Amino acid sequence: MFDVPSITAEKVDNERRQGASEGSKSYWLAIMDIDNFKSINDKYGHLYGDEILIHISQVIKSSFRYEDLQFRFGGEEFVVLLQANDRECCEEILERFRCAVEEYSFPNQQKVTISVGAVEFVKGVFHVTLIDYADQALYYSKNNGRNKVTFYEEMLASGEVDTKDIEEGD
Repeated sequence: MFDVPSITAEKVDNERRQGASEGSKSYWLAIMDIDNFKSINDKYGHLYGDEILIHISQVIKSSFRYEDLQFRFGGEEFVVLLQANDRECCEEILERFRCAVEEYSFPNQQKVTISVGAVEFVKGVFHVTLIDYADQALYYSKNNGRNKVTFYEEMLASGEVDTKDIEEGD
């Protein structure tokens, strides 16, 4: 139905994220946002924008494993919860996805790109806090050129942000 590059799907199918024992695997939250989506809707209409969302969904499905949880998160945002051995492995996975979107042939549109913000799941950190961290990383990507992957941990290490936890309620 959609022309999703089989090379990406094949790599994902074969990838077992090898080399880590059960205890050393990390989990990551990535929030993805289609760059300049409003201008796509304004130029081509909302039905065409919906078609772009369907195509992006297919690229997500082909870029991540079945075990990686994939969600639409609002208008043009998506969330993926994935497992990777470490941050470098996670970055490789997310960069491969970002490139797949950039190289995808969308109908009537020369180029669609996506920005990504990611954070490692840390036991004991409230899930809303982790979503906020990933969102901050996403907006860093959007505000610093778009079409890129940013990790919250890198922003924290470079002093771009300060840690602030959102308190859990009753």
